[in-house]
Amino acid sequence: METVKLNEKTICSGQSMRRPSAVALGFFDGVHIGHQKILQTAKQIAEKQGLAFAVMTFDPHPSKVVKPDRAIEQFITPLHEKLAIFSRCGVDVVYVVDFTQAFAVLSPREFIQNYVCGVGCKHVVAGFDFAYGFRGQGTMDTIVAHGDGVFDATKVEKIDCQGEKIGSTAIRQRLENGKVEEIPSFLGKAFEVKAFVDRSVSSRETVYVSVEKDYKLPKPGVYQIKVEQQALRIEGICEWQGEDFNGERRLDVYLKEPMSSVLEGDINIQWVRKRQDQKFGKLRAM
Repeated sequence: METVKLNEKTICSGQSMRRPSAVALGFFDGVHIGHQKILQTAKQIAEKQGLAFAVMTFDPHPSKVVKPDRAIEQFITPLHEKLAIFSRCGVDVVYVVDFTQAFAVLSPREFIQNYVCGVGCKHVVAGFDFAYGFRGQGTMDTIVAHGDGVFDATKVEKIDCQGEKIGSTAIRQRLENGKVEEIPSFLGKAFEVKAFVDRSVSSRETVYVSVEKDYKLPKPGVYQIKVEQQALRIEGICEWQGEDFNGERRLDVYLKEPMSSVLEGDINIQWVRKRQDQKFGKLRAM
């Protein structure tokens, strides 16, 4: 999969690639069930029409520019993880648009002409609530007109879970409330984060892992988890107390199997459910 960064300079200088493609548009935080429908639709159209399968996303989150006092800076899936998911979905090229102040004030037509048409798009796929251009004035009902008919468009309708819209906001709310057991209904799988094991500070009973700041973590507490490392799959429990004074994000993890089975390095943590335990000292009562 190819990753191409787009900004005012690359667009104006013609450095962006014009590759006939079906383009899935969106921020895609979480790549949840609704996002997956968008990606599947774009892939099917690309295969049917002999086009490249492309994604156009944005970095940083638009709120950092248009609502800096309420900026979203922690994610269900940070950019590097989204790119890995896109690759597994069979995406040919990902366009990462640099969301700057100059980009935020582009008119809807300027965005479509310079960026979407600029990469050779022949078919756009996005969710029913996708908005673009200055103050989100462009919608899926105007997107074909702003492209002067150069491409077709498919609007993916809302997907609900028990009457609630499946979206990144719903997943974030569940993380904030510690209701991780409800997330698979929205995400299509358990909420998970990439973490790093530091064996130098781990004990015989506990593995200490650090999580990068880009991930949005659940409400502090004690959680049932599953840990994956290479071919290793272990159930366990972790305590998450929140960031320390240095801004470090460390989890204390107690696993069912010997600590020696976990190597120093990257692991994947799946959050299963929040426990009633209030202190890590109770964790052995599994």
